[in-house]
Amino acid sequence: MRRPNARTHAAVRLPEPLEPRRLLCTDHAALDPAEIARLNALPIDSPAPFDAERITGSHGNTSPGAPIESLTSTTILDNGPTSNRIDIVLVGDGYTAADLPTYAAHAQNAASNFFNEAPFNAYKSYFNIHRVDVISNQSGVDNDPTQGILRDTALDMGFFCSGIERLLCVNTTKARNAALSAPQVDQVLAIANSVKYGGAGYPGNDMGTFSGGNGSALEIARHEFGHSFADLADEYDYGDGATYTGGEPVALNVSKLTAANMLAQQQKWWRWLDLAEVDAFQGAQYYQFGLYRPTVNSKMRSLGRPWEAVNAEQLIISLYRTVRPIDSATPAGAYGATATFFVDPVDPLDHALSVQWLFDGQPIAGATGLTFDASTLGVTSGLHTLQVRVSDDTALVRDPSAKANLLTQTRTWTLDLQAPALVGGSLQFNARPQQVAASFDDNVAASLQGADLVLTNLSDGGSIVPAGAIALAGYNVATNTATFAFPGLPGARLADGNYRATFADGSVLDSAGNVLPSGSAFDFFFLNGDANRDRAVNLSDFSLMAGSFNQAVGVQFDDGDFDYSGEVGIADFAILAASYNKVLSPQESAGRAVFAVRPHAIGATPMRRDDELSDPRTGLDWI
Repeated sequence: MRRPNARTHAAVRLPEPLEPRRLLCTDHAALDPAEIARLNALPIDSPAPFDAERITGSHGNTSPGAPIESLTSTTILDNGPTSNRIDIVLVGDGYTAADLPTYAAHAQNAASNFFNEAPFNAYKSYFNIHRVDVISNQSGVDNDPTQGILRDTALDMGFFCSGIERLLCVNTTKARNAALSAPQVDQVLAIANSVKYGGAGYPGNDMGTFSGGNGSALEIARHEFGHSFADLADEYDYGDGATYTGGEPVALNVSKLTAANMLAQQQKWWRWLDLAEVDAFQGAQYYQFGLYRPTVNSKMRSLGRPWEAVNAEQLIISLYRTVRPIDSATPAGAYGATATFFVDPVDPLDHALSVQWLFDGQPIAGATGLTFDASTLGVTSGLHTLQVRVSDDTALVRDPSAKANLLTQTRTWTLDLQAPALVGGSLQFNARPQQVAASFDDNVAASLQGADLVLTNLSDGGSIVPAGAIALAGYNVATNTATFAFPGLPGARLADGNYRATFADGSVLDSAGNVLPSGSAFDFFFLNGDANRDRAVNLSDFSLMAGSFNQAVGVQFDDGDFDYSGEVGIADFAILAASYNKVLSPQESAGRAVFAVRPHAIGATPMRRDDELSDPRTGLDWI
């Protein structure tokens, strides 16, 4: 019933019914009188009269009724985030507005006492309990203390369900609707305003009922919790000589196998057969013969008994189907050599979960605390993996698969100790406005700003474009490419020249804090009016411009839009005229790019010289 994503179970409880299937509703026909008499005569510690779904063949009275909205919800046991806790919701029935203090006391008593025995006394911290205040028009519930007494209550609870005096039924749909007022729902317990002994279980609805004013009734809720939460089967039989002839039951606490066969086949509770109290005892899941249970007696056979080893293991495993061993940890990502990491495990009350930090898959000696300082590794280069493994090493669970997959959780980070590399750059002369692009082999977006780009014009004695004239125009995280524009320059474009692009020392960092190596650079050139990018302004460029003259759709620099206005006109002719017959010779010192390429970045290719471009219309000065 977990919102918004229901908790899934490893197995589904599928009891073999002894009685004909009947709907659960006091308006419907009850069981055969002899069956009613038999169930009513069972001893007080028998759980048989409370298994509502088995007795009645129904998941409860599911008539929808009106949704219950705007109910007050109070968390009375808060052990952590609902996303990583088992949330039990208590809903009351037969409590008027004046009875709410009584209901609060009943709910608090349940929250305090539900976990007072193993294994829940150790794992109480894995639960939250929420109380939803449901107000009824009348106090009490139906058929209390005797049959025939009816009361107007919100959840339709009542004793003598299907004629069984102790069977305390509820409208499961109404109870569920009320429970949805809580922050989260995993299990629902409906509390009746009564001192009469009784309860019921609805495993298919993750729901149980009990009498709030009866101290013994909470034990019924525990037994039913074994069904709905851990998929445990009933271990009792009726002593009527019935023999089971079906297939192997799904539930892990009952079996057709003898202890010897169980051990030989490594099935069911074979790992526990070394304990003196564990064996294969005949009589389980309603059959006197043909099915076996792990112990002489347990809570799944008689109320008031311990859970015993096999059932306790399944309860703990079921805990970990909802609660993961790690509550929180350092967010995933790449970190540098000086980062400190933390992990916050869930904390059982009687022992701590074990913690082990690992470097590149190998345990780090002595690293078993809740924090880890990466600088203690003494590693200065490369990409590495840091992990923390948290596990519950309780001796109450012996199933190695469960221990590895449910009772253990790992978090992983990248320890990035290598500098980012510049892997390419170019003048995007066809972009509007004019831009320079620089590509890296890692994400450096967070550190970049326009002033980091240093552009030196090697053709006029090494003048530097003012840092204030350059702006970061964008960053493509898919390609790790930054683009820079020049809003502070005349016409937002560069002057003629051969350029070298570098970055200010210490200004470019990856997400782990590693710094781009000093001296990383790439070269490009720009010549106003040079439409075909051949380093000369001549008749060829004039022809390109003339072919687009007076056009304002789809034109760009190599069409003659030299002023980046979006159209080719007189202003562009003036730019070409001012540069006509000008030739920009390659600068020897600017012959090739200087890339600091990581060893693993083998796909990076340095740019070609400006005079080696194979396609002058691409606008790229590197391949």
